[in-house]
Amino acid sequence: MQDSSVKNNNGGLIKFILLGFLAVCVASVCIFVIVNNVNKKKEVEKKREIQRHIEESIPGGMVENLQWSSRSLKKMSWDSAVSYCENLAEDGHDDWRMPNIDELRTTVKNCLQTEVGGSCRVSEKGGCLSLEQCVDKQKGSCFCEYKENNGGYYSKLGDSDGVWLWSSSVVSDKPNSRWRIGFSSGMVIHNDTIVNFYVRCVR
Repeated sequence: MQDSSVKNNNGGLIKFILLGFLAVCVASVCIFVIVNNVNKKKEVEKKREIQRHIEESIPGGMVENLQWSSRSLKKMSWDSAVSYCENLAEDGHDDWRMPNIDELRTTVKNCLQTEVGGSCRVSEKGGCLSLEQCVDKQKGSCFCEYKENNGGYYSKLGDSDGVWLWSSSVVSDKPNSRWRIGFSSGMVIHNDTIVNFYVRCVR
């Protein structure tokens, strides 16, 4: 009787272990399916984002005797943007480079503060690249009114709100930052080089 009881107990234990193993396998399969579906959805979203950027990428053109490239299809760090321009081949040209802040300001319209010659003092040509000395934050010297869904109101090249473009100009008192322009308000502002923004190259 004792041997029979031990066998029954062992049989029950084996069944318990097998059921547990089966449950783990089922759970693993479920997790795999879920993760796989999530990855597929991410891939679909990524393709949609790329397509959206392609559709939204606005061609370049001539502004103030400078030729501008199309806007990059994706945002990138400053270092990547420099490399992007150096390796760009567009409109039959391969001598593109990143614009300095003065050149980038020539693309601004409808913002007297940040258009060329405006009250914003940030300028590589003028030798004023300090955040503390060249931007009067209280007077709002380097931006205009924020306009949502503005359809390129502040850009001669059609860049709209939400688009920020890198320049090559170093912020003199923040060496890890570069000047950039945002077209939600025509703003001249700075950011660390590791942050991702769009770029337009110039020649």
